[in-house]
Amino acid sequence: MKTLIQPNKYCIRTLGKQTREDGIQYRLSRFVISEGDLMYNALTGEVLEDAGEDSQIARWFRVPENMDETVLAYSIRQKWLQNARGPGGNVKNRYILFLTTVCNAHCGYCYENGTRSMTMTEQTAADVAEYILSHSDHNGDVRIRWFGGEPLVNIKAIDVISGRLNADGFKYSSEMFSNGDLLHMVTDEQIRAWHLLEVQFTIDDVGAEYDRIKGLPAGAFDRICNSIDRMAALGIRVHIRIHYHPGKGTEAPLRVAKQFCGMRGVSPYCVMLYADAGEEDYDGLLTVQKYIHSHGGQRIGLPDLRFRMSCMADNRRVACITTDGHLSPCEHHPYGENYGSIYGKGYDQAVLKRWAAKGRNYCKGCVLYPSCGRAALCPVEGKCTEAEINYKVQRIRFVLREAK
Repeated sequence: MKTLIQPNKYCIRTLGKQTREDGIQYRLSRFVISEGDLMYNALTGEVLEDAGEDSQIARWFRVPENMDETVLAYSIRQKWLQNARGPGGNVKNRYILFLTTVCNAHCGYCYENGTRSMTMTEQTAADVAEYILSHSDHNGDVRIRWFGGEPLVNIKAIDVISGRLNADGFKYSSEMFSNGDLLHMVTDEQIRAWHLLEVQFTIDDVGAEYDRIKGLPAGAFDRICNSIDRMAALGIRVHIRIHYHPGKGTEAPLRVAKQFCGMRGVSPYCVMLYADAGEEDYDGLLTVQKYIHSHGGQRIGLPDLRFRMSCMADNRRVACITTDGHLSPCEHHPYGENYGSIYGKGYDQAVLKRWAAKGRNYCKGCVLYPSCGRAALCPVEGKCTEAEINYKVQRIRFVLREAK
């Protein structure tokens, strides 16, 4: 037997080694995915090669016939959360700042379509900076995300917040989700003052088709290419989010991947745009992801085990701050139910508890349950379709073949 990928340390420390008991029938765990003589355990994250039955039992690849593995996985997650600092904690290390709901682009798929136009004032930005200073542990591990709408519509707010933090000698880094079309308005000195380490641009196609999809003036694709070159030259990591549009095939996402894969400092990745995609769409998505994987972009890996915080809705060290200073449990739900304000002292624990809940009965039969962190109230990620689950299993099988 050979261990190709080590198990999750927390999980295996919690479980210990399983001991074979006389008179007990053992079966392959439903969390195990096999590819030839390789086996992956979605509960522990371990990958074994040529494992005998005793080794499989000891390492939870085989379990007693009557065991409910969902209960086992759930109990591990709960033990972690009991010891974690969860939503509503006073010490933060990650801030997602909604500077505006306004955007200069007009993407038809934007989740903010229909949202009322709101922009953070300079006074609110100054108050946000004070909140960050008073709620961080000042250990240099703080990350700020400039978010929107299009954050560069409100450059002044970024300057106000970063200026106050810098004046205090506060150590932080930042990232930005932007369409990049307004970056020509920002100086290199401002970018350095923002402590910008990473930017993400969304690109659906190349050339004039990019301009059309974004609803931007002609030449927008050339401008985004110039911005990518500029960011890379400044040592800022560029992530390019490529959308796979269901029913549209692989041509457009592959055009984007081929243009940007292999560029120094640039990391493309591809995701499905809508949740109603079918088997053919997910096959196409995997084709694009394999191309990116093999040409220097984001690599395909095994799923993260979600025993810990799975998203900002149950991570007590994340603060999503809206344009008017409210605290949202999720960046995808900023102007719905809030749990507090930067101006208040307490948090609504009932709201936080609802958003942290993971209970979903239809997940009980899923092979990928341990790596699924979908919250019950998540407005973006609903119930997985069979096509999506099959796609994720095929990704795992691909990783197993590459591991040999």
